[in-house]
Amino acid sequence: EIISCIGETGLDYSEGFPDKQYQLKWFKSQLDLAFEFGLPIFLHERLAFEDTLKCIDEAVERHEGQASPKIIVHCYTGTFLECIEYMNRGYYLSVSGFILKKGDDADEVRKCLREGIIPLERLMIETDAPYMGFAGNKDSFFDAEGDSFASLPSKKRKRLKSQYPNAPSSLQLVLEATCNELNIGRNERGEEMISLDQLAASTTQAATDFFRL
Repeated sequence: EIISCIGETGLDYSEGFPDKQYQLKWFKSQLDLAFEFGLPIFLHERLAFEDTLKCIDEAVERHEGQASPKIIVHCYTGTFLECIEYMNRGYYLSVSGFILKKGDDADEVRKCLREGIIPLERLMIETDAPYMGFAGNKDSFFDAEGDSFASLPSKKRKRLKSQYPNAPSSLQLVLEATCNELNIGRNERGEEMISLDQLAASTTQAATDFFRL
């Protein structure tokens, strides 16, 4: 009743992370825990799509006859085609301020939203703070602070406005960006637009369902 999921767990083959074999050992063990206790998996995957799915599929085989746990791919940074596979498997997916960054990688995630391949009931948003910073990520916080922020010395204001660390208050900006990308695609397909309030409610409900809150 206290533990809502197993994770954050997964594989990250980005530069500077532990050896692949070391990661695989512990990821497999944590997958077994999820099956043993019937808990959802909060999944971290970076540049490790094929190995991640292989580990999950092997865990399903090891625990034949047991229900597979729900999985959320958090802070998604993968490709459009990888997202399709995750969706075909029934996974949840969370997007972050990564969609506010420039570049082809971020374009892939934005495409996932525009093309409408992520069911709203399985879409969540997050900040991944203090990581995944982006330009202006603390603007909503500073706007709320108003005069208090304006009264700080200029050097301190500049330092506080840097991309890192990211802040939880950037969630509103992630919500707005996600809504915008979804509506670009909806408009092109002639579908009804989704409001910020509707998206906030649906992503909150998705999180409530996933974490059994």
